[in-house]
Parts: sequence; structure tokens; C-alpha cells
Amino acid sequence: MKSYVIDTVVDPRTQKFISAGEAIKLGIIDPSTATYHNIVTGESITFEEAIRVSELNNVNIFAFL
Repeated sequence: MKSYVIDTVVDPRTQKFISAGEAIKLGIIDPSTATYHNIVTGESITFEEAIRVSELNNVNIFAFL
């Protein structure tokens, strides 16, 4: 199991970084499923993919065995 500590998230409406808390309130990220939701296009991707495409910033990933 992995645990993520996310600092900032790209708001797909503005392309600006917002806090993780604000992103949760807006439905952009879902910590329970580790998913980033582009609320403009409707596309959903995993946190790992979002990190690769720079939608999530300053992320620390912890793996728990």
C-alpha cells in the first residue's frame, strides 16, 4: 500500500496550483482512491500518472509493506 503526501495540485479550470485541501473540496483529487480527476474533461488518472504529467506537485510517496 502507498501513502501520498500532496502539497499542490493543478486546477484544470485555471491551470494554476491550488492546495490539496482545496482540490479535495472541488473534487479534483480523491484520496480514498488515489485518483486525480480533470473536472473539465472528465478524465481520471492515478496519482502516479498525475505525478508523471505534472498535475500533482511536491508529492512524497511512502510505501507500506
